[in-house]
Amino acid sequence: MSAAKGIGCFALGFLAHALFALLFKRNGHRLNEKAWLLVVRLEFVDQASIETFLPAFKKVAAGVERHEKGTLAYEISRSDKNPLHCNIFERYASKDAFVDEHRKTTHFQQFRPTLQALQDAGKVKVAGESWQEMGIGFM
Repeated sequence: MSAAKGIGCFALGFLAHALFALLFKRNGHRLNEKAWLLVVRLEFVDQASIETFLPAFKKVAAGVERHEKGTLAYEISRSDKNPLHCNIFERYASKDAFVDEHRKTTHFQQFRPTLQALQDAGKVKVAGESWQEMGIGFM
C-alpha cells in the first residue's frame, strides 16, 4: 500500500470515528451509559390548558439544549390514544445533573410557575417517577 493510500485510509477511519462520536454522544456522554431518568406524566383537562403549557415547555427545552451539559435528552410526547395526556422524558448523565444543574437554571425557574399555575387551577394532574438505567440495551 502506498503512503498516500495509507494516509487516506487513516483519515477516512478518523472521520468515521468522529462522526460516530458526534452521533452517539451528547456533551461527551456515551448514550448507552447508565443515565438517570425522570418521566413526568401530565394529564390536562382541556386543549386550552395544553396550549398554555406548550409554549413554556418549548422555551425551557431550548434553554436545556443550549445550556445544560448534563442533560442528555429532554422531550415531550403526546399520547396517540388521548391527546390530553403527555409525558416528558428527561435523561441526565446523573441525578446530580438534575438536582444541581437543571433545577437551578434560569430557564427552569421561569418555566416552573406556568406548570404550577395550571396545577393550582386544576387544569393538569402531574405525576413523576425517576429511573436509573441498567446499561442493557441502547438509547
